[in-house]
This record gives sequence, structure tokens and C-alpha cells, in this order.
Amino acid sequence: MSRTILAIITLQIIFLGASCQLLGGEKTQNTTITPHLKALMNSGLKQVNDIGGNYTIQNTNEVILMVYTTQVVSGTLSRMLMEVRDSSVSKLVSTELWDEPWTGKIHKLTKACT
Repeated sequence: MSRTILAIITLQIIFLGASCQLLGGEKTQNTTITPHLKALMNSGLKQVNDIGGNYTIQNTNEVILMVYTTQVVSGTLSRMLMEVRDSSVSKLVSTELWDEPWTGKIHKLTKACT
């Protein structure tokens, strides 16, 4: 009888593990440009440009959002990979923006790479 109970418990664990989605972690988002996402992209690109040097972004003709992910922990970490085009060149810009509205941190750039 104990083998039967063990087998049932094992099957339940396998079934639940296969059918349940884990909560948390990073989630890939739809890249359809909404007003919120446009504000997030503009904020990220402005902060990257403000760094200056190799990070300078000028005369932008088009911005293509290639990848957008979010991770919720004690705030929201938004990661974006964008292709920024101007009249002569194109560059990839990767950003991480942190939102923690209750502390006043909104779209704070935490990482940038061009």
C-alpha cells in the first residue's frame, strides 16, 4: 500500500510540475509600441545619450524595439534591445531601466551598452 501511495504522490508532483507555470523571473513582452513603452524607450535613450562619448545618439530617424523583457521583484526591471538608425549608421542600444515608484525611482537607467 505504501508503494501505491508513493506512486500516486510521484505522479501528482510530475503532473503539477508539468502543468504549472512558475511565478517570477524574467518575462518576454510584446514589442508592440504602446504609449507606456514609447515613454520607456524615450527615457532610456535620453539617459544613454546624456552619458555622452560613444553613447551619444544623434539625428535618430528610426528606433526599432527588438527585445523587451520585464522582471518584477521589489519594483520592475525593464530590459530593452533597440536598433537606433540615423541617416548613415545603425547601432544597437541595450538598456536596463528600474522602476520603483514608491521611492521616486521611475525609468532609472541601471545599465547601458551600445
